[in-house]
Amino acid sequence: MASENGLVEALRSWILVQEVSGYALSSTGDGQVRLEDAAHTGEVNFYELELDATVVEMRIVRQVDDENVFFLHFMLDDLVRAQELFGEMAGALAELSSGRKVRVLLSCTCGITTTMFAHKMGELSDAFGLGYEVCAKPLDQAILAQESFDAVMLAPQVAFERNRVAAAYPGAVVFEIPARIFGSYDAAGAVRLLSNALDGHNRGVEGERDQSTMPQDLAWPGRIMVVTAVLGSRQSTFEYRVIERGETVLAGKTAKRVFDFRDVEDLLAGVRLQGIDVGRLDAIGIAVPGIVGEGSVVLPSLGLEDRDLGARISRAYDVPVFLDNDANAAAVGCSYLQSSYGSITYHRESFGHEVGGQGMVEDRRLIRGKHSFAGELNHLLGVMRFSTDPADLAWTEDGMYELVSRWLLVNVVEHAPDAIYVDAWPVTDMDRLRGMLTPHVDEQYLPDLLPAPDFTEATLLGELALCIQHLRQ
Repeated sequence: MASENGLVEALRSWILVQEVSGYALSSTGDGQVRLEDAAHTGEVNFYELELDATVVEMRIVRQVDDENVFFLHFMLDDLVRAQELFGEMAGALAELSSGRKVRVLLSCTCGITTTMFAHKMGELSDAFGLGYEVCAKPLDQAILAQESFDAVMLAPQVAFERNRVAAAYPGAVVFEIPARIFGSYDAAGAVRLLSNALDGHNRGVEGERDQSTMPQDLAWPGRIMVVTAVLGSRQSTFEYRVIERGETVLAGKTAKRVFDFRDVEDLLAGVRLQGIDVGRLDAIGIAVPGIVGEGSVVLPSLGLEDRDLGARISRAYDVPVFLDNDANAAAVGCSYLQSSYGSITYHRESFGHEVGGQGMVEDRRLIRGKHSFAGELNHLLGVMRFSTDPADLAWTEDGMYELVSRWLLVNVVEHAPDAIYVDAWPVTDMDRLRGMLTPHVDEQYLPDLLPAPDFTEATLLGELALCIQHLRQ
């Protein structure tokens, strides 16, 4: 544990006088601060590095399965920043302690079918500690209920009433349960759909992650650190790898409620704590959402305009820092996972979002365009033709197929790739998607359509390849 220096003592003393609803605060003999209730344990740990530098670790552990639901490291060099992070941790603890669940309403014509479906979803939620409280009501009762719900899931036969239901629940996410999920009582599929809708991002193709496969031409002789960010409304994560000669020597992630690009800087504290000299890395590659070019990030959803994310890290550690769009990095990653295709597009679109992003690769070289603008489809939204308002299409399975098919059509005509990887759940039937393209483009010109691999793994692999390309240039 860290020696008693001014900042450590100031932060520890400040934390111990805070009030976190439902939690008892205590300080152990070795300086750790603990916060406990019946179901969760919070910890604030202090670790001393060389030259009197101190790393702070904050974590919340769910006792039933020892899962870290909040976890980060940061350098203790700014007391205000440290207090902000503890405030976020305290907010997460208070939310967990309150026991408030995400209230979800399932609705159909009579409510009988959805009652059983809601029960199965509730059982899954309880088994995995997801915190969903699921109930069912007939449509007319649901509209008149005047209750508070975070999400309303509509059976296929009443999905046409989405706008009326959305008006009755203006603060809720309202969307259709796809017919294949509803008809087969696929509670796991419904829970996954609900999580995607609430978080605002996809979780990738289901299955085990494979971190062992590394193409030989990515076996860089030195050490490179790659980072990717995944934004969610309830939790955002940063995952990272430190890779040497094609082998992962360190892997980890942070999980917290509020997304902040300063979290990328904080990752380096955890890496240093585990014995990696950041100053001796050959490069750091960071894949993030938004328009990324020349070291800056434009992400309107977070109010970011030309945020120079890499400059501070580069100055602090004298290490080259490369930034790339996450869909671009995923496209490059896919090009290394499947070498038989010369040109590849990666299309990523979240359920509930009428437009996605595309990354394009030719012979493993990323197509960036002027100011890295290639693939920014949102600028076409106002000129595209759809069967109805695309904002409504984004909340139904059929609507998502229509949206994705239109965006793929743009790419087929513009780029004519050999293959397109599609990450846009619940758009998983590639034959159906292909059938929506054939009326517009002759079969011989259509690319192979493939379900995307795990987004995080593809992005980290692609970011490694991009770092190596930058270094070789």
